[in-house]
Amino acid sequence: MIKGKLYLIPTFISEDKLTIPAYVLEKTSELNCFIVENVNSSVKFLKKAGHRKIQDVIFFQTGKDNSETINFLLEGNDVGILSEAGMPCIADPGSDIVLLAHEYEIPVIPFAGPSSIIMALAASGLNGQNFAFNGYLSIKEPDRNNKLKECGQKIIKEHQTQIFIESPHRNNQLFETLLMKIHPKIFLCVACNLTSEKEFIATKTIEEWRMQKITFEKFPVVFLLGKRN
Repeated sequence: MIKGKLYLIPTFISEDKLTIPAYVLEKTSELNCFIVENVNSSVKFLKKAGHRKIQDVIFFQTGKDNSETINFLLEGNDVGILSEAGMPCIADPGSDIVLLAHEYEIPVIPFAGPSSIIMALAASGLNGQNFAFNGYLSIKEPDRNNKLKECGQKIIKEHQTQIFIESPHRNNQLFETLLMKIHPKIFLCVACNLTSEKEFIATKTIEEWRMQKITFEKFPVVFLLGKRN
């Protein structure tokens, strides 16, 4: 029996269609089954991607029972995974179905496309050879303070870049916390609204950031901490 393939399909992280390679859009338009977080936003993406038979598309949702999806793949049907923004399975759901696909020896095909985390790291000037993505910091104390202390030690001892994201409405709160808790000589990169016309990327020491008055609107932001190479 010929098994289907599981495609990891990147989505736009802004409204800029040029961030998705043409061959990815072409393959996406050929698929008629997708695993998604939200059907409505996925339909919107598929329309922009040029899919012409959305009315025939089958949607499975992440976080649900994966048995139906696996059976669909085992029957020879190709399936795509879509996240809400950027790469599936990177700070987004989907890894459970990918691991299950490997267990059933179903081919997993990752496509190239925008990932705000990797783009921010590349543009930061900080160490890209040794880094850790920490996801969301706890909003509770002392958990948040302890985690930042641990990250600060890894920056100093291991030269490991530390990467965080935050809910847009808490961007300013996290920024102020970093300015208060992190050593003044550590570098902080703020990468905001990547790939959009309002893109903003800047790397300065904590000390330098403290001398500026800046606030971040409710846009997606990636925060990176590190030291000079």
